[in-house]
Amino acid sequence: MRWDKKLTFYLTLLYFIYALSNMLTLGDFVPPIPIFPFLIPFLALCFLVKSPVSLFSLLMFIISIGLPIHMFTFLNPLIIQWFSLLAILALLVAGILILKHFYSDDNSIYSNYLFGIIMLLSPVLIIHNNYVLYTYFGCLGISSLICLKSNRLKQQIFIGEYRFILFIAFICSLYSINLLALLSFNFF
Repeated sequence: MRWDKKLTFYLTLLYFIYALSNMLTLGDFVPPIPIFPFLIPFLALCFLVKSPVSLFSLLMFIISIGLPIHMFTFLNPLIIQWFSLLAILALLVAGILILKHFYSDDNSIYSNYLFGIIMLLSPVLIIHNNYVLYTYFGCLGISSLICLKSNRLKQQIFIGEYRFILFIAFICSLYSINLLALLSFNFF
């Protein structure tokens, strides 16, 4: 397994196991929300250092700051809204670039287009509703995992796109773990 997949997997596993340990000590499935806004920029920083500079690197950096910024309640709400809108715009631009990337390939499967189309629907995140948020990130996560199976992305020249989609899958997995807590998910 590649180092970027391992890092993404282990960070997701860390987040989930921390939530399970909270379930054993507190009696309820509680994800570690305070580390959520730090895990996303950490992974983005690791990918930015090891990836060649590209537009996807810039978009990954903007998304890593804009999506978890609402966790910092001490910031001015106007700053939070501007960074969130910037992250939504970055998702929209990334959706256009992903569709352009896969459209230029004749052998691309249609499930790869689904990822780009779902990213184009990112303006629905302006609606501050948990159902919309978790539905969007759930659909985006499933489509990103399908898209990661593409043979074209595994080539070395498309490493920026590959790590960007892996980064989006990581964000979606964290939101999915947070959704389990909202559903009061009990294993026992």
